[in-house]
Amino acid sequence: MLAAYAAKDIRDAIDRLPEHHRAVVVLRYLQDFSYNEIADSLDLPLNTVKSYLFRARQQLQALLQDYQKGGVRG
Repeated sequence: MLAAYAAKDIRDAIDRLPEHHRAVVVLRYLQDFSYNEIADSLDLPLNTVKSYLFRARQQLQALLQDYQKGGVRG
């Protein structure tokens, strides 16, 4: 049951990301694409993919801390 809540919080946090960050997160962590496959799929330079993923992880960390505190949902 707790895992279901955590999964929902993670999905909600991903949904709140800007589109370009959300796209690389979904491809990397939900579709298991490599960095090169993401770059090819989205027609982006490899370093841009890495940058987007780095920033997206930072944003997700902040959003999930808010969820944990009950600040976003509560």
